[in-house]
Amino acid sequence: MAEALKPLQVGGTVPLSHLYLRRPADDELPEALRRGELCYVLAPRQMGKSSLRLRAQEVLKGQGVRCAAVDLTTLGGQGSDARAWYFSLLDNLRRQLGLPDPSAFWEGRARGTPVQAFVDYIKEEVAARLGPTESAVIFIDELDGLLALPGVSRDDFLAAVRALYNGRADDAALKQVTFCLLGAALPGDLIEDERRTPFNVGRAIVLEDFRPEQFGALRGAGMDVDGVYGFTAGHPYMTMKLCEALQEAAEDGESPAVEALVKKLFFSKGRVREMSLAYAEKHFERKSKGDRVDPMLWLYGRLLRGEAVPARAGDPVQGALALTGLSAERDGRLQVRNRIIAEVFDAAWVKRQQTERLFTRPLQKWLEAGRPKDLLLRGAELAAAIKWASGRGDIAPEEREFLLDSQAEGQRRAAQRTLLFVMGAALLVMMVLLGVTFVEYKEARKQSQQALLAQDRAQEQTQVEQGLRAAALVKEPGRETQAMALAILAVQPRKPGGPLVSRGGEGLVAVADQSAWRHQPTLVLQGHSKSVNGVAFSPDGSRIVTASSDNTAKVWDSSSAKLLLTLKGHNSSVWSASFSPDGSRIVTASSDNTAKVWASSSAKLLLTLQGHNNPVRSASFSPDGSRIVTASDDNTAKVWDSSSAKLLLT
Repeated sequence: MAEALKPLQVGGTVPLSHLYLRRPADDELPEALRRGELCYVLAPRQMGKSSLRLRAQEVLKGQGVRCAAVDLTTLGGQGSDARAWYFSLLDNLRRQLGLPDPSAFWEGRARGTPVQAFVDYIKEEVAARLGPTESAVIFIDELDGLLALPGVSRDDFLAAVRALYNGRADDAALKQVTFCLLGAALPGDLIEDERRTPFNVGRAIVLEDFRPEQFGALRGAGMDVDGVYGFTAGHPYMTMKLCEALQEAAEDGESPAVEALVKKLFFSKGRVREMSLAYAEKHFERKSKGDRVDPMLWLYGRLLRGEAVPARAGDPVQGALALTGLSAERDGRLQVRNRIIAEVFDAAWVKRQQTERLFTRPLQKWLEAGRPKDLLLRGAELAAAIKWASGRGDIAPEEREFLLDSQAEGQRRAAQRTLLFVMGAALLVMMVLLGVTFVEYKEARKQSQQALLAQDRAQEQTQVEQGLRAAALVKEPGRETQAMALAILAVQPRKPGGPLVSRGGEGLVAVADQSAWRHQPTLVLQGHSKSVNGVAFSPDGSRIVTASSDNTAKVWDSSSAKLLLTLKGHNSSVWSASFSPDGSRIVTASSDNTAKVWASSSAKLLLTLQGHNNPVRSASFSPDGSRIVTASDDNTAKVWDSSSAKLLLT
């Protein structure tokens, strides 16, 4: 007989009264917090972070630990200023920890910064009020809510959490207070200054998908958990959603196949109406300008093809893809999350997304540069964009204008190419005619001088007429090429080696005056104040990076010579700069004995490679972008991990 099953919860925080499948993190987190460790749980949506927090909180309370949990999304939206936001945070802590009203404390610090007031409150109102054997844990949930608060510095808040943790060395009372941070974001997205981040002093708690051995209660209730796992691979939300559907069907006396439920709940609703699939799709929308979207699509395509991709801790692209919910790390390798994901987000979807990105990136560049002709689409890119736009009803006005202008420019360029071809053919005809004319001249001379003179006059008259016809024809749209051929014939010499026929030159002058050719100026990259020591193209050729003795590197648009970014951070001359294979990063080498890694789209400093004792003259990425090699005047070359700055070889 099937065992009675507790109520199931799909999505959201699972109540203590409902069925909960325990994972290793359920033991690891409360134990680490009880020891006073600063912990963080960063995982995709629908992984059970809040449910984990609730149960860790109950365990700690049972051990006499005072707990408070603050959901940052409840403290205010985009219009919140820092003072109001921090006061709401303190008031939340006060109510849950049983502390006095913080109003008087807050008003007494009106002249200081709200960040300092928060630090003082934890020290003076939380830690100081704990008994000698008491401790407190503060859970900060929905940490990624900070990304949507322009009025609150997330760097300052997270740096304050780190400062409180580090302050234990000077203030023993702070050892009784610890924090647990939970959210769906990467550490590098939450805080830009790596020197102030709490994520390199705290403990990461890994929240994994369910394993088959954790399905005991569900299996005991008679559910086809193996069939469910075959589709979800333990994805918490998808697993519980299918199990809930199976439970409801059983209560109605039905026993549908798991595959039928998968089609009903996920495949029929697709990426728009199904919540977990829509969340993943949102990361790849056309309006998204994230630097990682292109490499994420490329990486996900590799996973779909079954390529073996080693999981690398700290890799921003792998981390971002995992946060979308499309991938997961298993046995040291990155894999597509499950069969449902692979079916909905298939190779055709990847191709469509990549095509849209191929269109939206140059569109944005064209708009920002003021709609210049040299940034319009051409060739294969234009053909792909036209195919993508065909039959769509959601084309924005700017997109339509971009496509139409690109098509018009393409037609103009095609006409120019045709003109060049016809001119070449006309020149060839002229050379042939010159030979024929020479033979005819010799024959005519033998026959009669008078006949030659008559022929000469007739030819001259013909060429004059040709010149006049060319002058008239060039004014008719689309007939410039024909006019050019006529004009060339009108001035060809009547004798081998003779002068051009000036009387027939009117057409050639008119055609030349109507010519659309223009000389293009040579591009000059101007902006450095001292000598330029190195230069390199991006992999797609659209950008150039230069290294200079003015202590900077600069990134330029290779088509317009427009300065895009300045990389500032070195204390001495920069000797070399080069792009990573995917174009997302730049590595620079400097006389300040370091090499630095930057985001190529924002000039954000990602890593500093320190270890050389003399100027670093050169630095470059490995073909797969996972390593960096540097060469220095200290008689060494060093190999580094490009994600963590760890020294691998000397």
